[in-house]
Amino acid sequence: MNWISVKDKLPRKGQTVLTYRPRAKETGDDVYTIQMFIGKDFENVSPQGVVHGFDRWCHPTHWMPLPKKPKTKRFKDLRSEEHTSELQSL
Repeated sequence: MNWISVKDKLPRKGQTVLTYRPRAKETGDDVYTIQMFIGKDFENVSPQGVVHGFDRWCHPTHWMPLPKKPKTKRFKDLRSEEHTSELQSL
């Protein structure tokens, strides 16, 4: 996956994405965050005076979609005899 500039394209309204906010460290916040794009009508203003539609304070310059969540076995499948000895040793 590649970073997408917010100048080129914005996420779908309600989409949660990974964002890069290079100026967030100025306020002690994380540079990389997971944010939801609320929409252009959501006038959130960053400390640098940039109006953006994301749900965090500092504005992102780039974003990328989140990867698909991993396929995992259900808990009862993990309790098989194969894993029982591993769990008991914990």
